[in-house]
Amino acid sequence: MKFIKFSLFIISFLFINSVHAQSTQSFKELNAGIAFDGWGGWPGASFLWGQTYQNNKRIFEWQAGIAFPSLVTGKLTLAHGKFDKYSGISLRVWPLTIGPQFKINNSLTLSAELGTGEDISFSSFGILTIGFRR
Repeated sequence: MKFIKFSLFIISFLFINSVHAQSTQSFKELNAGIAFDGWGGWPGASFLWGQTYQNNKRIFEWQAGIAFPSLVTGKLTLAHGKFDKYSGISLRVWPLTIGPQFKINNSLTLSAELGTGEDISFSSFGILTIGFRR
């Protein structure tokens, strides 16, 4: 229950930050990654649509789309930096994970996220991803 309350707080904070953004940028992203469960690592992929909001050096980003094997996925990120390079914390709402995300340049993102190992995290204890944006 505490995790849910904390997640709702973060989502509310991120939404408020996006309303006051100085500039925005839309994107499409192709991801590949590995999810880790009690049996080992499993490949995954996703195609996402999203938007990044920048207010000074504060970044808020949302992305959602189709995924394999979870069918759908979505993530919120709060970061520090600029459109082309930032580091931040991401909350993936499905499957539920949380962890750092880094935008290396205009087209490359990396993330390492921790899950619960339960159904809400699609049985994963963690996910490593690389994303290519356009």
